[in-house]
Amino acid sequence: MHGTRQMAVNIGNLDKSRPWAQLSCLFGECLLPPSTFNMFVKQSKIRKEMGLQALAIVILDTDIMNTIKQQLTSAYQEVGIEHAFFTSIDEAIQWLEQQHIELDSQFITQFYNDHPL
Repeated sequence: MHGTRQMAVNIGNLDKSRPWAQLSCLFGECLLPPSTFNMFVKQSKIRKEMGLQALAIVILDTDIMNTIKQQLTSAYQEVGIEHAFFTSIDEAIQWLEQQHIELDSQFITQFYNDHPL
């Protein structure tokens, strides 16, 4: 719950006059039950309306990667958010840099250096 609130604060601080992107890191077996999935789709739609243009998803330490990808792809396709899956932060950053969005890759790299995966 704290993470959801913090994410809302972070998104609220964005300059929504320009498109923005998100980089998410998922660990372990992170599947959404149907009720949570529906809320996730609604929140994703709101983020898209607020300017979310692309989403890079790094998935680590899981035995069900394909299942996670299928579930998230279903949600993001329903909303119409450009997304891609990766197994490293560096790959995700490279993809985001190609999405024509202003990106501070040095800050992202420093963040993940300070908060190891």
